Amino acid sequence: MKVKKKKSPIAKRYGDGHSRKNIDGSTSSHLMASAEADGKFYAFPTLFPNPMSKTSSQNPKDWYEPKDPFSYAKSVGELYEFDTEKEAQQWAEGGYKKQS
Repeated sequence: MKVKKKKSPIAKRYGDGHSRKNIDGSTSSHLMASAEADGKFYAFPTLFPNPMSKTSSQNPKDWYEPKDPFSYAKSVGELYEFDTEKEAQQWAEGGYKKQS
């Protein structure tokens, strides 16, 4: 699998242990998705630390889920391009956790 952007902020947040506490008691550092746009395949987060708080808090209020996560991820440099749909989907389903 070849992500076209190395050393992602996603892998860093995951590795640093920054996460949000979910309603069910679990935690999430990212909620990921994949999509095709203009014939290219992408993976991107749908959950971000609140830009105003700049925190690693587990409080759900310190996290942001944009209405258009694809566009938001693109605007903050967290849109990752892959060669195939399968690669983008695998990365979104946890492949980012294997990045260093």
